Amino acid sequence: MRQTMATTVMYRMILLYWTLVNIVIAGFTLKVEVSENLPRHLCAQNIQNAKELIRRSSMELYRLTKVQVEMVNVHLPSSWVHTDCLLNISISHIQNVKTDVYVGGRDPVFGAHPHPLQYGGCGEPGLGVYLPFDGLVQGTNVSRELVMDFTRSLINHKFGVFPTHGFGNDSRYPRTYWHGDVVLESKGCANGQILCDSDSYNADSPTKQNLLCDSRSPLEIIMERSAIKDATVAHVMPLVNLQAAAAGGDQLVSDEDKLMVDENLVGYTQPEFRFSIQKTTRYILVLENSSKMEKRWKNLHNALHRFIMELRTGDELAVLTFSNSTRTNLEPTVITEENKPGIHGRVPGRAGTDEQSCISCALTDALNLVSKAASTLTKIVLVAGGDGDDTASTRVQLSEAVTVPVYAIAFREAGVNNLVEITRRGKVFVIEDDSSAHLELFNDAFLAVKGDGEPGYQRVRKFFHNKYRVVPSQQVEGKFTVEDSLRSQLKVMSITQDIEDIEMFELMSPSGTIHRFPLVERGSVYFEFDDTVETGIWSFSIKLSTVKPSIDLSVTAYAEQSADSTTVTVTAWTNVDGAVRSPVDGPVIIYARVTDGDLPLSGALVTAQIRKPQGELFEVRLTDGGSGYPDITAGDGVYSGYLTSFGSVSGFYSLEVRVEDGTGSARIPTQSVGQMEDCCGSEYPVVSTIPTPPFTRVVMAPSFYLTQGVQYFIRKGVPRIQDIFPPSRITDLTVDEEPALNSLEVKLSWSAPGGDYDLGSASRYEIRSYTSREALTDANFSASGVPVHEAVVPRPESAGTRQTCNVTLPWPNEIFFYGIVAIDEAENVGKVSNLVQVFAREIVFASESALAENMTTVTSLPSGVLEVFEDNLMVYIIAGCITGIILIILIVILISIRISRNKVAKKPKRECIAEISSPTLIHSSSGLPGILKDSSLSVLPSKESSSSSPGSFSNEYMFKPGSTAGGMIGGGSHRDDISWAILPSYTNTGFRKSSDTLVDSGYYRAGEPVDNVSEFYRPASDYATYQNLGLKAEERGNNAGDISDNGTGTTSSTDCENSETCSDKNMPHFRDTNSAGSGGKDASRNAAGEFHSLIVTGDRWRQMDGEVAKLSVSGPLSLQGLTEYELQEKRRRRESFV
Repeated sequence: MRQTMATTVMYRMILLYWTLVNIVIAGFTLKVEVSENLPRHLCAQNIQNAKELIRRSSMELYRLTKVQVEMVNVHLPSSWVHTDCLLNISISHIQNVKTDVYVGGRDPVFGAHPHPLQYGGCGEPGLGVYLPFDGLVQGTNVSRELVMDFTRSLINHKFGVFPTHGFGNDSRYPRTYWHGDVVLESKGCANGQILCDSDSYNADSPTKQNLLCDSRSPLEIIMERSAIKDATVAHVMPLVNLQAAAAGGDQLVSDEDKLMVDENLVGYTQPEFRFSIQKTTRYILVLENSSKMEKRWKNLHNALHRFIMELRTGDELAVLTFSNSTRTNLEPTVITEENKPGIHGRVPGRAGTDEQSCISCALTDALNLVSKAASTLTKIVLVAGGDGDDTASTRVQLSEAVTVPVYAIAFREAGVNNLVEITRRGKVFVIEDDSSAHLELFNDAFLAVKGDGEPGYQRVRKFFHNKYRVVPSQQVEGKFTVEDSLRSQLKVMSITQDIEDIEMFELMSPSGTIHRFPLVERGSVYFEFDDTVETGIWSFSIKLSTVKPSIDLSVTAYAEQSADSTTVTVTAWTNVDGAVRSPVDGPVIIYARVTDGDLPLSGALVTAQIRKPQGELFEVRLTDGGSGYPDITAGDGVYSGYLTSFGSVSGFYSLEVRVEDGTGSARIPTQSVGQMEDCCGSEYPVVSTIPTPPFTRVVMAPSFYLTQGVQYFIRKGVPRIQDIFPPSRITDLTVDEEPALNSLEVKLSWSAPGGDYDLGSASRYEIRSYTSREALTDANFSASGVPVHEAVVPRPESAGTRQTCNVTLPWPNEIFFYGIVAIDEAENVGKVSNLVQVFAREIVFASESALAENMTTVTSLPSGVLEVFEDNLMVYIIAGCITGIILIILIVILISIRISRNKVAKKPKRECIAEISSPTLIHSSSGLPGILKDSSLSVLPSKESSSSSPGSFSNEYMFKPGSTAGGMIGGGSHRDDISWAILPSYTNTGFRKSSDTLVDSGYYRAGEPVDNVSEFYRPASDYATYQNLGLKAEERGNNAGDISDNGTGTTSSTDCENSETCSDKNMPHFRDTNSAGSGGKDASRNAAGEFHSLIVTGDRWRQMDGEVAKLSVSGPLSLQGLTEYELQEKRRRRESFV
C-alpha cells in the first residue's frame, strides 16, 4: 500500500512538472471573419459549429505543437445587426488584428474543404484560412475529417509551412518519385500524419515543404518560429509516457489524469471566444498646418471635400490641426447627408505660419478621442509635412501607447523617416511633392485608408488612369471601358495644376450620347453620375487653352461596385510593410492579390511602379508562375516580383500597382479537378476557366522604408553600383531522359533564372553531383560536389528559357544527386536548385562457374517468383534455352555468309597500283624473304623513256641462276648482285581490305623503316628471280605462264589476287635517280604494269651490248624446278621472317 501511494505521488509530481512547463506557453489570438454572404437562417448553426471546430482544432494544434490558442475573436457581418443572429451573443470591443480565418461561400475548387491562402516563403505566415460554411452546416456535429483539414490549414497559414506530400500531374511536386530503380510515394510523414519529428520525417521526397524549407520538417519550422519570431510561445519537449513511469500503481490514478496524459494535453486550456461587429467607423483627421504645408494645403483641402462627401451616414469624424501646438477643429461628429458640407467647412482654408510642428503632441490628443463603443472602429489619419520636432524617446513611448491603426500621408521630400514607428498598426502612404499631382494622390491615399479592412468602402474602384503632357491648343482624346460590375456612381475627373487651362471636356457614352457640361470645382473638372450608366466603351475629348509651353493633364475614372455582383479586386503589399529593413537583409518582394469575388484571377498583366526616395521611377513585372521564388503557387491569383533597383539614399519607396486583363488572357476558374482536400502544389488545381471582361485597376499600395541605399565602388576610375542581387534559385531541375541500360549519359533540363533574381540573365552555371544530399547543400556545394565539366554546361540564357545539358554519371549502379547553381557577373551565387536523383543500371554477367553454382534447381528460386509463375516455370526455362540455341545458330550462319562475301569481294579486276608516299623498302611477298645487298641502288627509269606501254610485257620470263634470257642482262655470273631496290611506297587500290601489306612485312614495320637491314641479306643464288625484261609482243602470248601464289594458286597477270602474294602496295612507274633528269643516264628504262613482288639486279643490268634494256616488272611466275616441299619451306621462312 505504501509503495502504491509513493508511486501515485511520483506520478502526480511528474504530471505537475509537465503542467508547470506548459504553463509558460502563452498562446496567440485567432481572428475569424464571417462573410456577409452567409445565409441568415443558418447563422446560429454556423456559429455553434464554428466554435466546436475551433475548439477541437485548437486541442489538436496543442497536441501536435504545444502552441496554445488563447483567444478567438469572431467578427460578425454588419448585416446581422438587429437580427436574431445576435441572440445570446455578447458583443465585445473590436480588436484591430489580422484576420486568420475567412468563413465564406462554397469554393468551386475545394468545395467544403478548408484551405490556406499562402503567398510567402518558408516561415512566412499566410493571408489566412478559407473555411467554406458548407462544411459547418452539413450536420449538427463537426466531422473528424473537417477538424484535421482545418488544423492542417491553420498550421500552414500560421507558421508558414507547406504540404508534405506530392500532387497528381505536378512535375515540380509529384505524387511519386524514383529512388534508384524503385518508385516511392512522395510524403514527409508516414500514415497521413500532419506533423512528425525529424527522425521519422522524409527529407528526400520532392515535396513543397522540402523545396521551400530546405528539407526541414514542418515541426522544425514551427519550433523555430515559436522560439524566435513569437516570444509568447515556448518550445516544449515531447511528453514522456507517464503511465509507464507509474507502472504498478496506475490503478490509483484518476481517469482525468489518465486522459490528460494519454491525450498529451497537459497544461491545455480551452480558448476564450469573443464576438465583435462593426457598425460604424470613427475617423480622426490629424492635419499639420505649419508653414511647410503652405503650397500643399489647397489640394489637401479639395481632397478632403471629396473624402468627407463620400463618408457613409452614421460614421463619425473628428478634425485636429497642429503645428507646434494642437487645435481641435471638430469634436467627433456623426455624419449625415445634411451636415457633410458644414463639416468640411470646419477644415481651415489655409495653412498657418508656424515653422515647427509636434507630431507626438497631436497624436496624444488624438488618442483621447478614440471611441469607447464596442461596435465602432477608430482610424487615425495623419497628414504630415515632415518628421516633426519630436525626440526619439517620445516617438517610442507614443508607438507603445497607440492601440488603434494610424495611417500617415506624407510627402517624399519632407523627410518623414520617423513615421515607421508610430504607424506599425497602420500604413504609410508617401506621395510626390508635385502640385499638379497632389489632388489625385490625396484622393487615392484617402481611398486606400477607407478601404483598408472595411468591405463597405472597398466597393469603390479606380479603374482608369492616364497621364498626358499637353501643349497649347492640343486636343486630348481617349477611351475607357465601363464594366457591368462597375456601373454605379461613375465619376470621371480631369485634373491639371490650373483648372482654368481646360477649355472643353466632353464624354460620349457607348450609345452615342454626348455629355458636354462637366462640373468645375474643388480643383478639378469632372462628370459625376448618380444613377447606373451604360456598360461598354466610353470616349472623352479634352481641349486645353494655356499660355504655358506645356502642362500635365491626368484623366481618372472611379465607380462603385454594382449591387449583387462581384468584380475584380486588387490588394497590394510587400514583405517589408510596417518594418525597417535594409536591402542586404534579404530581397524586397512585391505582392498583389487579384480576385473576382472569392475566386483567384490568373493570366492578368500586373505591373508595379515604385518611386525611389529621390523620385526615380522603376517598374517591376509581377508574375504568378509558381516557381517558388518568389511566387509559390501558379494560378492562385497572387502575383509577385523582386525589387532589384534601390535609391542612393535611405528612405520611403512609394508603390502603385496597375492590373489589366491582358487582352483577354485573364481568366477565372469555373470548376476543379475534383473536390480537392489540400492546397496546393505548384499550381492552383483547376480544370476549366473562363475569360474575364476587359478591365483595368489602379491601386495605391502602402509605402515601405529601407535603411540603406545602393553601394558604389570604383573600377578603372568609374563609379559603379555594387551588385548585391544573386540569380534566383532554380526549382524545376528535371531529368528529361533517363540513362539507357548500360549507359551513363543522362539529360537534365531547367528554366533559366535571371542575373538579378528573375531579371536579365546569369553569367554561368555550375552543375555538381554526389552520392548524398548533404554534400550538395548551399554550404557544401562548391567544396564537396563533383563538378560537371564546364565544356558541356551551356551558358545561361534570358530568364524563363528552357535549357538542357547532357551529363555522364561517374559510375553505374549507385544513386547520384545532381544540383545546379547560377552565378552572375559579380560572382553572386544563387541558391542550390532542387536536387534530382539519377540512377544508371549496368548489368554485370557472372562467370559460367558462378552461374552453374546459382542455377541448381527450380525450387532454389525465390518463393515469390515461384508463386508468380507456378507450374509454368519449367516451360519458360526450356523455351528460353531453345531460343538461345536458335540465336547461336543464326549468328554462326551470318558469320559464314559474311566471310564468303568478303572472299568474293576481294577479286576485282582493276588497276591495282597507286603511289602514296616517298620511297621506302619493299620485298617479295611470294614466299621469298627480303634481299638487300646494296641499298645505294638507283631506282628504275621513268615511264616517259619507254617505247612500250605499261602492261605490254610478258610475265613468263624467269631468271634462273647461270642462264640468260634472250640476250637480256641478268646472266648467272652476276647472280650475287641481285638486290632489292629502294622504291616508293604504294597502295593496292583493288584490295583496300586486304590484310597483306608488303611494306609491313620485312623492311617496313607499322609505318617505320627498319634501321638495320644487313641481317636480312640472303645470297641471290638461293632464290629464283622474278623479272620481265621487255619481251616482244609476239612472244608474250606464247610464253604467258601462271602466276603462282607460293605455288598454290594461279591467276593472270592482269588480275590482282587476294593472297599472300598480293600486296596493298603497288608500283606503277619508277624513276632512276641517275636518269635524264639527273644527269642523262638510262633515261629510257621503264618498269610498269602490275606486280606482286620485285627483285632487280645491281648496276650491271643497265647495259647489254650497248642497247638500252627495257624492264617491266610483273607478278611472280610459276617456280619451275622447285618441289612442293621447297615452296612450303620458303613460305614458312617468309612467315617466320615477318
